[in-house]
Amino acid sequence: MFGEQKPFGAAQVRQGYLVSGDTVALVVQSRKGGGGTPRIPFHQTLILQNQLLG
Repeated sequence: MFGEQKPFGAAQVRQGYLVSGDTVALVVQSRKGGGGTPRIPFHQTLILQNQLLG
């Protein structure tokens, strides 16, 4: 899981990679403004996507 470093600028982006067999998935979330994307909901998204691919 990767998160953009401060300062975010106009938007913050988080990205995560998942691998299941021969499938590679890239999950990207972005949010405009200085608040950034919340870490916990993004982590939960990665867990759910991993379960769907598994």
